[in-house]
Amino acid sequence: MKSILIPTDFSDTSYHTISYGIALAKALSTEKIVIYNAYQPYVPEDPEYNPVSLSDLELYKEIGEQGMQKIKDVFQGGMPSSIELICEVDYNVVESGIIEVSEKYNAGLIIMNVSSTGALENLLFGSTAVSLSRHSKIPVLIVPAEAKFTKLDKMLLAIDLKNTKTISPIPHIRQLLDITHAQLDALHVLVHEKDTEEVREEDIEFLKTNFAGYKTQYFVEKAHTLTDGINDFADEHQSDMIIMIPKKRGWLESIFRRSESKAIVFHSHVPVLAIRE
Repeated sequence: MKSILIPTDFSDTSYHTISYGIALAKALSTEKIVIYNAYQPYVPEDPEYNPVSLSDLELYKEIGEQGMQKIKDVFQGGMPSSIELICEVDYNVVESGIIEVSEKYNAGLIIMNVSSTGALENLLFGSTAVSLSRHSKIPVLIVPAEAKFTKLDKMLLAIDLKNTKTISPIPHIRQLLDITHAQLDALHVLVHEKDTEEVREEDIEFLKTNFAGYKTQYFVEKAHTLTDGINDFADEHQSDMIIMIPKKRGWLESIFRRSESKAIVFHSHVPVLAIRE
């Protein structure tokens, strides 16, 4: 993987994410890490009401540049010579800016943080992370505040085994397995009182064919909710990463709902990799 993009809001949680991203970049033999901050103050629809002045914009730019310089001071010295650290501050809407910069540097992965603290800035940045995971063409890795980087020995693929005729992200997953030599656990969760049909052997055959030659196991577990099933499995099997494939109407919509008491993204200690279908 040539480059990884890590957006930052300069929070303590984002510093943790940068540390995680650097450790992951070493494991993936990444050539560049791009740290990015987009600043844009609220602009009201009525231009006569509290318009943003040029001095305001200069102030936001200065704050962004100072924050980025601090990041350089903290992380540059510990970067291996094989990885180039690039820092950018840009006047842009956060999500649009992230997409533009990821295309500029041909990023193979976007790493973002979320926090369950409830602070407004954390929820807003977390919402951007969730939105990108649903819509970004580039895989998005969401790193919880409590996540600790460990060698990627076991990856959990949460998947609907009843709908595996075509899964376009499979090459991305195989590439990750080629680099890490990790074991892949494919999990289908049967939700009590909702899923009445059992998973059949032919439902699993597509994955067996596409992951032939890899260390892969297939599991079907029952749980009261989808998030409970995935979280409990990840804990029990000591998964180092959860891989999910967002669909327009599928698992990701319900899983990323913050109102759920055990929502994966905001409460899991395991990073979640979303690879759009």
